[in-house]
Amino acid sequence: MNNKGIASVEAAIVVPLFLFAFLAIYHIINIISLKTIIYEAATETLEYLAESAYLEEVGINALSEKTGNQDINEDLVGVGVAAAPVIFPRHLDDKKMVDKYVVGGVSGISFFGSYRDDDNNIILYLRYKIKIPFLSLEKQFEIKIKQRAYLGRTKDESNLISDDDIYVYITDNMEAYHTSRSCSHLNLYIECSTLERAKEMGFKKCSFCGNKMGDIVYITKEGDCYHKNISCLGLTRNVHRVRLSEVGGMPPCQRCGN
Repeated sequence: MNNKGIASVEAAIVVPLFLFAFLAIYHIINIISLKTIIYEAATETLEYLAESAYLEEVGINALSEKTGNQDINEDLVGVGVAAAPVIFPRHLDDKKMVDKYVVGGVSGISFFGSYRDDDNNIILYLRYKIKIPFLSLEKQFEIKIKQRAYLGRTKDESNLISDDDIYVYITDNMEAYHTSRSCSHLNLYIECSTLERAKEMGFKKCSFCGNKMGDIVYITKEGDCYHKNISCLGLTRNVHRVRLSEVGGMPPCQRCGN
């Protein structure tokens, strides 16, 4: 009996499926890396804006005194946030990947809605759409991060603050403070995995997205849950820079707090 025809049919079915699966995994890994690249560039941009806020404040005060218009302070405070789209591309480690996957490339990343609030916190709000080439699909992602502007302290304020009251970093969902912004607990490394493998490794389902359908999940070395949605809140880190006296009874991070 000649089975050559059957083998050809099987190959015609299996090979395309294999190639499709390979491409899907390849693009998923790239998209995970892309999200990390964009987030890191956003935090570095926010750091730059926070550092330059003092110069912005000095310039506005000087202009206010020169013109005699005291209302100019309220009109111009936070105008430096408008420079975010110009500063952001300088901190991107891989612009080619951004151009490949983000709709509109670097210019397709919107900073609309970013502002500086009355407490001198700079809130950076990014929106962008990622396209998956071989599926012609698009999905929108959002990043919102906050940091206090570096405006210095008056002499009276300096006398009220202890030398031990250092700046530390906290997040919305964590129960420890960090003395280093580069702590690995703050910079998540997201790994793509199968649901079966994640369960074998001891991960439990995320309370936000764990009930969704699908065998592909996302895990992190620092977490104990698997996620079925890559944009799940459990996979984001909104990092806030605050004084140690403001964290209450929160303990230090075991990795960077000692």
